[in-house]
Amino acid sequence: MRCIYLSDIHNAFPKIGPAWDGWDIVLMGDNTNNGSIEEYKMFRQWLDTIKDGRKIFFVRGNHDSGQLGNLPNDRAIKMFDEVKAEYGAKANRVDQGAETYNHASLITLDTVCRTANPYDFAQGEIYKTGYVVRHALWYDIYPHPFTFALHHDPFCSTTTLLFKNAGEFMYEVMQSRLDYVVYGHTHLQPEINYARLYNCDGEKKIGFVQCGAVVLNHDVWIQDKDGFRLVTLQELAA
Repeated sequence: MRCIYLSDIHNAFPKIGPAWDGWDIVLMGDNTNNGSIEEYKMFRQWLDTIKDGRKIFFVRGNHDSGQLGNLPNDRAIKMFDEVKAEYGAKANRVDQGAETYNHASLITLDTVCRTANPYDFAQGEIYKTGYVVRHALWYDIYPHPFTFALHHDPFCSTTTLLFKNAGEFMYEVMQSRLDYVVYGHTHLQPEINYARLYNCDGEKKIGFVQCGAVVLNHDVWIQDKDGFRLVTLQELAA
């Protein structure tokens, strides 16, 4: 699996040059700024320039749902779903917000409220336990490295997250065969931190990969058989 991780584009769609032909792309969320019709038109135009010869994986961001500190709107939610259905790689399993891709050793989790109903939004949608994370991660079919991608920082609990808190998420991660957790949203400089976790089976090491923001010209993560490394947007355009 060779992947380019692009997060928090906010309409600043990067050029991907021919040197990266054949590399898959994981869109980590916030591709648009407010989820408008015009922005989704721009998003589609960009996708048309990069779609050939690769798989594209979509992670929903709060801005893709029209959520600017307020409730998401149904029109933006629908437009994201339509774009994902047209351009996105087909998941082999969909389980309440989690999508698994066996061929890519990748699981994506939708951590954004997908309804404009105020009650559902306040409740962090309908799943408030580790059920989704647990069922997504407890598979023995994935070859390593096995990566879990979500838009939001898993260490901060907000009403837009599907799990109650970071402790619950970490418990499920510790029980899984996961190698990496990749996330965006923060607009901080990209970095990777490794944690050593312990369970009844002994010690395990997991990399927590924070994506930077394309809109701020941060470097972007790429992943291949040797692990993760950073490239500049200028290198990406080559």
